[in-house]
Amino acid sequence: MVQTTAWVPGTTGPVIGVPAWGGARWGGNGGVDNGRGPYGHTAPPPGVTSGAALGAAYCGVLPVLAAQGRGYGYLTKITKAGTLVDATGANSGTVTVNAATGTVGVTVTRAGAVLQYLDIVGQLSIRARDVTVRYCRIDGRPITGTGKYLVSTQDANPGLVMSYCELLCGQAMSAAFPPYGGYTARYNAVHEVSNDAFKVGRDALVEYNWVYGLRKAPGAHADPVQWTSGDNIGVLFNRLDCFTGAADAPSPEVIDFANGTLQVGTMSGNGSWFLMTDNYCNGANYVIRVGNQSPQNGYTTQHAFWLRNRFGRQFIAGPVYDSIQASADQVFDDTNVWHQSGRTYRRTGNPPVWYYSHVVTAGQPVSDWTPVSMGRYP
Repeated sequence: MVQTTAWVPGTTGPVIGVPAWGGARWGGNGGVDNGRGPYGHTAPPPGVTSGAALGAAYCGVLPVLAAQGRGYGYLTKITKAGTLVDATGANSGTVTVNAATGTVGVTVTRAGAVLQYLDIVGQLSIRARDVTVRYCRIDGRPITGTGKYLVSTQDANPGLVMSYCELLCGQAMSAAFPPYGGYTARYNAVHEVSNDAFKVGRDALVEYNWVYGLRKAPGAHADPVQWTSGDNIGVLFNRLDCFTGAADAPSPEVIDFANGTLQVGTMSGNGSWFLMTDNYCNGANYVIRVGNQSPQNGYTTQHAFWLRNRFGRQFIAGPVYDSIQASADQVFDDTNVWHQSGRTYRRTGNPPVWYYSHVVTAGQPVSDWTPVSMGRYP
């Protein structure tokens, strides 16, 4: 049971070491075992044993504000162009205003800057190292165009830590986060996702976040988490809840089989040392899509582990698509279970391919399935 009375909104747990699974295997950049577990992973709140417990009580800025007896009105809305002054009082960047859309562009240029309790209708760009962003609301829905990032990071400026923020993506966003800069994202609520939420690359940690309210753009994949290259990545204890089934929530575009809660996409480079564990995944076409997607490009995905994840019943094309390659040290094991029943998945075929447990048999086509198939399975 979630013990909210024992949890202080806005806090994070202590950094913990190598998770207790399959030995102390964990690597870092260059494919070398670093022996210390996922990048900066922290302990969950009391009583939280998987991402299924996450949601409105834990994620976003509202739990923090509610604990203080406040609401959105407490946030400082950025509306004027000029110098950005951070929470410490230091000049830390610039603010621009787009008169046509009424949105702002906030650019952080001071290393170690701290932004908190801000309401930003627009985009946030991180152009300095080790920036902290917490207790903010960033709304990209009024932004026009395509291919943009709500929170823009760069490899040259790693170390962003964003926590307890609410991110509303909108149709112009390629993703809430790009796969750059070695960022850490904790306890954020990410919704109105039309393309991707978290693109992960080198030295990325995504833990205790809630992704929901999928509003998939036509032809988009719209993945809560997408990995196409990079290593030393942890995706832990998230609630990846694309489609909740609520009357006011849009359903996925199930007819095009174009999204998964975790997508190993067409690789743009080698990928290694990836861990996805203790997440709750629901409401996507492919609930999770794993394996080496593009060996024809000469890239590899190795030392990749999918463990202790829990899966809901809203899907179309199955919990897992593509074969797991043991020769590449890829592991998807029986600790991955249906959330409702606790039953593990069943393997069929050679090499093994994972299908819905107790429902789909080898050779049965998935192209004949329809939206009414969602929610029927254990």
